[in-house]
Amino acid sequence: MLSGDADAARQQIADILSSSRRNNAADDITGALLFSDTNFAQVLEGPRAAVERLYETLHHDTRHKDLLLLLTEELEARQFPQWSMAYIGPSQPAQEALALAAEGVDDSSQGTRVRRLLALMSETLHRGGAKQAP
Repeated sequence: MLSGDADAARQQIADILSSSRRNNAADDITGALLFSDTNFAQVLEGPRAAVERLYETLHHDTRHKDLLLLLTEELEARQFPQWSMAYIGPSQPAQEALALAAEGVDDSSQGTRVRRLLALMSETLHRGGAKQAP
């Protein structure tokens, strides 16, 4: 959870990105982090054991609140292979896709909504919408 004013929040996100990029590169993990006002969505790709270890670390980190695992599946190819951690900042489409993906976590259409969020993240990055820092 971010705290403080907008400048403090930007610095906290920059710190998250810096440590994520360093640690993920060492563990052959790639992915993307989307931030939308007060919520984050994160995609992690890589060796299953490394991704599961990282998720457990995140899950037990007290800075996280209401962590939800929305989708886990084997991939034929990574969606974010060139990014140890891409960053997508706040936008209205991102906020809407994130809210939709988190709705009805246990219902049968949840996977479709999560894939829509992944597509939005991938499209944003391919259009050059990624940032090095907030």
